Amino acid sequence: MIANYLKYISVIFAFFGVGASSFLYAQVLPTVDITSPASGSELLLGDPLLIQINASDVGGIAAIRVFNNNNYEQRTTTVGGVEVTQNERVPVLLGIATSTGIPDDYQFSFIPANIGILELEARAINLAGNGSPSSPVTVSVTRGLAPSIAIDAPLNGTTVYRGSELVVYITASDLDGIINQVEVYNGSQPLGIAELYATNNYRFIYNTNQAGPL
Repeated sequence: MIANYLKYISVIFAFFGVGASSFLYAQVLPTVDITSPASGSELLLGDPLLIQINASDVGGIAAIRVFNNNNYEQRTTTVGGVEVTQNERVPVLLGIATSTGIPDDYQFSFIPANIGILELEARAINLAGNGSPSSPVTVSVTRGLAPSIAIDAPLNGTTVYRGSELVVYITASDLDGIINQVEVYNGSQPLGIAELYATNNYRFIYNTNQAGPL
């Protein structure tokens, strides 16, 4: 009986020039999920954030838009003759995800410009124009911990003769990042960049051409 009913529906669609499959596809919403990063993840400011998305639809995916929902703007309205200012959430479009070449697999990458909480949402649009949002995923963008650095040699108060070489040995490390470079200063005057010669160990060679304290 069900088969006869579906056949009857198909005949009606054919009479009006509408394919049954097209009608059914138009009624189905796409499914979409952010698979990475995990909600509650942390990211250092300046690092790229790769968002991986799984999305599918019986009729095909037209586009996947990625938003940051944690954006608020002040809106003023008049209620009973009184102006009321409220913060309203205004999602910000970050960009369009692209296919990885694997079925139903998409990704989007960007570098957050500020510290704070991102509330990520992916919205899938199918070929019929219907859309569905993913569950939100939060990511904390932080500055991280400051690197630690110490001059191991020479000792404070060491005397160096004019014209000789002064070798400065430095230890520098970072628990949640990478040391890009170590700069050496005489007060506010930059002397140069130390070279890495072992893990977390740097040295800088300075020619003492002038007399005076460093």
